[in-house]
Amino acid sequence: MFKCSKNEFEKFVGHVPNLCADGLVTNDYCRLFKLDFAESRQELSASYSDFLDCCRWLKKCRMDEYATHFSPASEQVLRKIVTSLGRDITHGVLVAAVLYLDLPHVMHGKSPGLSIGISRFCSHFHSISSTLKPVQYVRA
Repeated sequence: MFKCSKNEFEKFVGHVPNLCADGLVTNDYCRLFKLDFAESRQELSASYSDFLDCCRWLKKCRMDEYATHFSPASEQVLRKIVTSLGRDITHGVLVAAVLYLDLPHVMHGKSPGLSIGISRFCSHFHSISSTLKPVQYVRA
């Protein structure tokens, strides 16, 4: 069972100065996308329950020892988590969970996302979503 208090979460967010609801951002990113960093940071701090759900989901994944740029991108992982939870969560919540759990990851330069070292053998990550209809093959 994963446990992290709301106070621990808020402290952790406070220790990562460029983390907000959009992910890991730079001043240039905020200017380019007209992002109000303070507002986005508050949105992340208010997402404690989403953070816990992301952590629980990620803890079920099989991880590689390290991540590469060929590892699943956080945007791809986010789509899987959103489908699994049945509700939207912010990209920054997933990034916070990866950093908090100290999972293998690689930054993408100035991009707010990262690649996460989820194993290609992880059945939890690679399973077909239950919301998708199975493909039926027809013999000719």
